[in-house]
Amino acid sequence: MNITRIEPVSDDSPRTPTLLALFDVELPQATLRGCKLLESGAGECFILPPPGLKFWDDAPLRHEICEAALDALDEIET
Repeated sequence: MNITRIEPVSDDSPRTPTLLALFDVELPQATLRGCKLLESGAGECFILPPPGLKFWDDAPLRHEICEAALDALDEIET
């Protein structure tokens, strides 16, 4: 898995969840473009896949992608 693009987003709205970044990720089976990294009101991060994705029920994969996106975001912000 490889995060190929990540763009921080400045979300000043008071709503939750808060959009942190837009990103693309290369997986062995596909490249996902336009994923969203969000933070819940409780401080937990999660991702939303691009529209139309059919195999998103893999919780360990979602967690792995989320961690990789958070790491990539940390790298560009420091």
